Parts: sequence; C-alpha cells; structure tokens
Amino acid sequence: MMLESQAGTYIKEFVHGDLGRTHPSIGSILRCRAEILQLDVTDVKMDCFLAE
Repeated sequence: MMLESQAGTYIKEFVHGDLGRTHPSIGSILRCRAEILQLDVTDVKMDCFLAE
C-alpha cells in the first residue's frame, strides 16, 4: 500500500487503529486486524526554501 500524508501524520495508528482510538483506520475499513510489517519513507517534499 502506498500512502501520501502530511508531516506529523501517525501512519502506524492509521493502519491498526490504536486500540480503537483512531477512526477511520485501515483495520476498521477492512474489518480485520491490521499491522505494519514494514514502513518505508520513499519521498519527502518540502515546500519551504532553505537559506544558503
């Protein structure tokens, strides 16, 4: 699964639901227990300009 999110998004909690505290979650949408086996950050986009 590929997700695009904003900084500060709790991806792990979005997947497993954080003991029912996160709605919706992938687990609640699929009506199953969902766990993250691997989490890879593939890109970081920065909309700010850094001073040289």
